[in-house]
Amino acid sequence: MNNNIELSREYELVTHHKGKAYPIEISDWNHIKQEIENIPICESKYLSISLFLFGVTITSIFTLFASTFGNNLYLIITWIILLTSAIIGVVLLIINSTLKNNEKSKADSIIQFLDQLESKFDC
Repeated sequence: MNNNIELSREYELVTHHKGKAYPIEISDWNHIKQEIENIPICESKYLSISLFLFGVTITSIFTLFASTFGNNLYLIITWIILLTSAIIGVVLLIINSTLKNNEKSKADSIIQFLDQLESKFDC
């Protein structure tokens, strides 16, 4: 009787000390991934301030059309308020969008890493 057994492995595990590992069920793994995907992204204060400034901009526009300015100084001040509130509002809206995209990409990178780990196993 011939009892020759041939083993082959693609990887050789080398550790400098013993470690412990937790087995995890596929349903639990998928639940973790789903929870990471569902992490809510909180709106920052930039959005609130931006919306406030857009309200100031709209009010300034109404003031320009509804008022007859007896003094050019009031007209100039209204235009300055309108332009600065609009510009700062747009800048803050862009900052808010950038921060929101960065937060979303963090969760996406974790999901990609978990997918890479998952692809190493035969499921």
